Amino acid sequence: MASIQEADRKAAFLFVGDFNAHHREWLNSVSPTDCHGLRAIDFSTESGCDQLIQRPTRRSGNTLDLIFTDVTGVVTGNVGSHI
Repeated sequence: MASIQEADRKAAFLFVGDFNAHHREWLNSVSPTDCHGLRAIDFSTESGCDQLIQRPTRRSGNTLDLIFTDVTGVVTGNVGSHI
């Protein structure tokens, strides 16, 4: 990702999905922090991306569906009601 960003200053990244990552402090998970949560925060830090989802995406209270982007002024993330 870094090499693409260096080669093309207009490159933008958007990573969306159910990452099944738990991190108590960073994602306010009710489940204990796990290796996926640690890697997700590492990815965010190393890539310069921000994680946009700020509230739980599961009834359990965990935020598992995440949006990572390096163009936060262009992308927004909204969480609908839980089924």
